[in-house]
Order: sequence, then structure tokens, then C-alpha cells
Amino acid sequence: MNSELQTQRQSLLRQLFGRIFNLLLRVILGLQFKDTQCGFKAFTRRAAQAIFPLQRIERWGFDPEILFLARKFGFRVEEVAVFWGHSGDTRIHPLVDGARMFWEMVRIRWYDVTGKYEGGPTVGARAVKTLPGGPGSGTL
Repeated sequence: MNSELQTQRQSLLRQLFGRIFNLLLRVILGLQFKDTQCGFKAFTRRAAQAIFPLQRIERWGFDPEILFLARKFGFRVEEVAVFWGHSGDTRIHPLVDGARMFWEMVRIRWYDVTGKYEGGPTVGARAVKTLPGGPGSGTL
């Protein structure tokens, strides 16, 4: 998973929204990553077979959901620095997209609490409790 080494900075406003999003990920989902939204992710076959059949959210919440499920099922997740360049063509509407991002985080937590992610991996990973700061908050 991507971590840093950006070649061009985002605007201050976008950086602020990114930090708020990251704080909410830590509080609501217990995800302790620097960056969940960069598109660089790699999975072992075992992890992909366990996680993707349970994935329910698309758009902004896709990345936090798959990372949440990886942690829930005890897969190792690592942040790895990559060279990354900001594209000025991408647009985010702070209120609309911010509300959508928040709602998707709440849905992930709700799906977990209501058992929508149960049945877990059938390929041998060990499931862990998903309360913030609990076991499994380590490293896919």
C-alpha cells in the first residue's frame, strides 16, 4: 500500500480534508495508516479471495473497506513508499464528497457490527476483533 514520496503537493485545502478523513478512519474504523486512498494496493491470492467477495462499498469507501476487512481477517498490511504525483484534474467537493466519505465509513462499521462481514475467509486466515486499537491493527 502507498505511503509517501509524493512528487507534487496537493492544495492546502485538499491536504486538510485528507487529514480529517484520516482522523475519522482512525476513530471510526481503527485504521492506523498514513494514506488509504492512493490507488496502489497489492494482494496475495488468499487475501483477495477472502476480502473481495465481502466488499460492498465502491467509490471513496472502497479502500477503507478492503483494508478494514484485511485487518479483521488477520492479513498482514504494509504501507510502502512510492513515487506519486498529484493530478490537478481530480476534483473533490468538500461537503458532498466529505459527507459521502463519512457515511461510507459508518456503513463499514455498521456492516461489521451487524455481521455482514461474517463467514470470513474460507482460505485460512485468522479472524480478529475489529474494535479500534484492538488486535489486527498491525500490518496485507
